[in-house]
Formats: sequence, C-alpha cells, structure tokens
Amino acid sequence: MKRLDSSKFSIRIAAALVSSVSLLAIERAHADGCAPAAPANNDTVTCSGTTTNQNVNVGFNSDPATGVTINVQTGATVSGTAGGINTTNGAIDNQGAITGATGVQGNGTLTLTNSGAITGTTNIGIVSSGAGSHATVTNSGTISGANSGIFAGLLNTGTSLVLTNTGSVSAGGTTIDFDTVNATNSGTIESTNANGIAIKATGSVTVSNGDGAGNGVIRADGQAGIAIQAKTVVVTGNTGVIEGGIGTGNTAGVAIDASAAGGTADITTSGLIQARTVAIVTDGLLTLKNLGTGQVNSGGAFAVQSINGDISLNQNIAPGTTTGTISAIAPGAIAISAANGTATVANFGDGNLSGIITGNNAAIAGKNVVVTGNTGLIEATGSGGVAISADSNADVSNSGTIQAQGAGSVAVLGTNGTIDNKGVIQAVGGIGIFGAGVFVVGNNGNGVTTGLITGAVGISGGNVALQNSGRVEATGAIGVAVNAGSERFEFR
Repeated sequence: MKRLDSSKFSIRIAAALVSSVSLLAIERAHADGCAPAAPANNDTVTCSGTTTNQNVNVGFNSDPATGVTINVQTGATVSGTAGGINTTNGAIDNQGAITGATGVQGNGTLTLTNSGAITGTTNIGIVSSGAGSHATVTNSGTISGANSGIFAGLLNTGTSLVLTNTGSVSAGGTTIDFDTVNATNSGTIESTNANGIAIKATGSVTVSNGDGAGNGVIRADGQAGIAIQAKTVVVTGNTGVIEGGIGTGNTAGVAIDASAAGGTADITTSGLIQARTVAIVTDGLLTLKNLGTGQVNSGGAFAVQSINGDISLNQNIAPGTTTGTISAIAPGAIAISAANGTATVANFGDGNLSGIITGNNAAIAGKNVVVTGNTGLIEATGSGGVAISADSNADVSNSGTIQAQGAGSVAVLGTNGTIDNKGVIQAVGGIGIFGAGVFVVGNNGNGVTTGLITGAVGISGGNVALQNSGRVEATGAIGVAVNAGSERFEFR
C-alpha cells in the first residue's frame, strides 16, 4: 500500500488557504472604494460599496489624470466632506449615490450620465468649471444642490450645457446657470426658494419641454421666482408647464424673462406658461406661437410683454390651426403689450375653448396694432377697458368677436385705422370703434352675428369712410351710430 506524503499534502492545503485569502482580499478591495485609486490618463475607474473621503476630503479625485471614465455602480456610495467626485475632462456614469458639499466637480469638459442621485448638500450638485467649459448631462435620476443644481462656476464666459432630463434637477437658488444652455426636458427642473431661477443663461437658452403626455415641468415657484432667464430664449416646443412665482401668497414671478437690453424670445407652446407678474417678457422682439390648447396666463400686469420691441403672435401657422388662450385678468392688466412697438396678432378658434385673448384693461395694446385675422374672442373685461388699443394705427381683420364689456369701454381704439369686419365688434356702454384721425371701415354680414358694430356710439372718428352691408348701431339713449367730423358712406 502506497503511503500518503504528508508534507506535500500540507503544502497544497497551505497554497489553497493563501489563494482563498488573496481572493477574499481582492473581493474586499473591490467591495469598497474606487479603483484604480491613482488612474492614468484615459483609465476606467470603478466605484463600488462605500467610498468616503478616499482622496483627503473628496470621495474620489481622478486628478492629475485626464480623460478618466468613472463608473459608480448600483448601490455604491461615493461621498466626501468637500466633494463627491472631482475629474478633469472626464466622464461619469452614476448608478449609485454621489454626495458632498459639492456633488461633482468637472473641470474642462464633463460628460455625465446619472440614473442615481447626485447631491450637493451645502453648495452645488454639479460644477462644470473653467472658462469655456462644457458639460453634457443625461439625467434620469435626481440632481440637487442647496444653492445650485448644475453650475458653470464663476468663470461663466463661453460655458455651455447640453441637458437631457427625464428625472429631477433642483436647487434652492439658481438651478442651472451657464453662458449657453440647451435643454430637453420631460422631467422636472425647479428652483424652490424666493428669488430663485430654474434655468439661467448669460447668453442663450434653447428649451424643448414636455413629452406630450403631461410630463415636463420647469418652475420657480418661490416669491419673485423666474422659470427661464436669458438674453435670448428659444422654446422650440412646450407641451408641459413653465411657471414662475405661482406659490401661495406670492406677489411676483416671471415664467420667461428676456428683458435684458436687446433680449428676444421665440416661443412655440401648446402647454401652460404662467406667472404671478408677467408670463413672457422681452426687451426686443417677442415671437410667440400659442397653439391648440396652449395657455399663457398672468396674475399680474401682463401676460405677454415686449418693453421696447415688436410682438408677433401666431403668424405663419398652418391653415386650420387653432390657437390657445392668453389672459391677464388682474385689475388694470393687459394681455398683450408692445408699448413701443407693433403687436401683430392672429387669433383662431371658437372663442370658448380656443382662440381667446382677454385682459382686464386691454386685450392687445401697442404703439401700432395689426390683427391679421380673428375668428375667436378678443376682449377687455374691466371698466374703461379697451379690447384693442393702438396709440397710432389700428389695422384689424375680424370675423370673430372683439368686445369691451365694462362701462365707458372701447372695442377698437386708434388714431387711424383700417377695419375689415365680418364678425362682431361691440362695446357694452361704450364706443365700438373710436379714433381721432382717419378710419376706413368695411362692415359686411347679416348684421346680427356677422357684420355688426355696436356700442352706445357705434363708430366715432375724425374722418370715417364706411362701406356697409351689415349693421352699425348705437345702443345708448342719446347714442349716435356714426359720429365723425367727416363721413363717407357706401351701402351694399
């Protein structure tokens, strides 16, 4: 019988034990921490388990290497007293949790995909720092910061952010702040504190908001909150909600603010844009397409305002397209205001659920007003209100209803004007059409539901040329149908 060599057996057992211990050590090394701990340029780092202050007071710092890809695994936590992760020209895929006073600092170019949570506990969620820095962020998780959510840092010039958000980005102060922002949002971007801004850019903001299924919210609902602020704002589409200052008890707030000198906005919406003070404001040109069930509402002075420029509303839209509602119903409020420019307006709908422009003091006011077409309702509801008010020229094409409902009101007011009416122009207790200069009026229809101009005084002007196949009437006790210094009538 062959005897077992006990010395060789002992060696094998010892080797097996060493191997087991080594494997256990490797598993533990991979279970907690980010490895490799000192990556070379363009390395890939994996963070698993719990990593705390691995690099002094930062959860993980890939510097001085550049181009490093950092993968935070599902269930993993990377945290640091000052910062969660720091990287230069790097990429981060976070499926776990990154936490620090600042969650992530990316120097130069940062590419970040987040399906977990990134938290800046006392400062910022994500910083993309350095002049000219660029961040591309795809978020389906949560990004939050006490002060800011995604921030370009103090050297803002030339910085840019491309954000695709289906999750949540939030902060107490300015949630997103870069020189240029391009955001596609079907999640939530919000600022929660007073004077907060949800999206801010020194230069331009381009936003697509909503997925057509009721998702997509950009809001700053604290006192004096602003949802979007930039010198140039472009909303390529909105089927969701953009709102500012809507919180209970607030007295101020703006949804879209391009009021900086020379500021412009080009907005297409079929969703909701609302604010406590002004829904949309620019310094210069304001172009708005408010389509379908779109609503632009203000609880304050203006719904749509250009301070020094022109307004183009619902121009160059497809035939048969209905337009939405624009309203400013607070006392003295104006729905559409271009005080130093021309408001060019089209309004299409049934006047009940679509095609509605309503203001307390005025529906449309401008230095000049051009209504290229109206099949819906344009109205002023307040006492002394004016549905269409032009300091100079009022040129109106109407086949819907233009009305002023309060005492002493006027439906259409201008110094001079050209009116083509195939609908109803009426002022309850006021004047249907009023101007001190020259008015050329065509009024054609059955005189009941079409081709009707009515008021305590129907038409009052310095010089009136009227072509009429409908009805012009005075409803006042001592009213006058047409009152003018010079009149020319043509009846058909």
